[in-house]
Amino acid sequence: MRGNKAQFLANYAQKHSLDFLRFDFSGHGKMADQFDQSRISHWLQDAIDMLDQQTSKPTIIVGSSMGAWIGCLLLRARPGRIASFLGIAAAPDFIDEIAPRPDDMALLKKSAFIEDAQKYRIFDQPLQITIPFDLIHGDQDEVVPLSLAQKLLQHVQSPKKNLTIIPRGDHRLSQAEHLAVIAARLDALCQIK
Repeated sequence: MRGNKAQFLANYAQKHSLDFLRFDFSGHGKMADQFDQSRISHWLQDAIDMLDQQTSKPTIIVGSSMGAWIGCLLLRARPGRIASFLGIAAAPDFIDEIAPRPDDMALLKKSAFIEDAQKYRIFDQPLQITIPFDLIHGDQDEVVPLSLAQKLLQHVQSPKKNLTIIPRGDHRLSQAEHLAVIAARLDALCQIK
């Protein structure tokens, strides 16, 4: 969790005196060599454990790519603990919804990963929430198509939902102009003026 976006979020939280928690899912970051043993259920449990053990107040969940899928699952698992949600280049149900990259093929070929992931599909059941639900997606995302964010926005049942499309935005959305959009959406979610 040392990339531009993660560091930007840490700085944003510090600037606005917000509690902030970031972590790598198992099989990521320093444990990347264990990625082939990872499962969606493991990553969801990581998120539940972090929310339950490290936070006490309603929390704004920010998830990028697969992290947004896990964030959506967290909305189901801990609905009363989440104040709002921000998904960046969200990739829910990526096993079904997007063509895998060559470096993902080893993991996706493992039937245990596929079988596990199929139990955690977002689009198989309604996602009804009462909190603000925000998505940010680049129109030039080379990994996750914009249509997936549009599908997710339609799927989520919330009185307060929004999709911000960043022109010429890629999958990472970590350039200064992208981070400014993320900050603006966080300002709205946190009601910072």
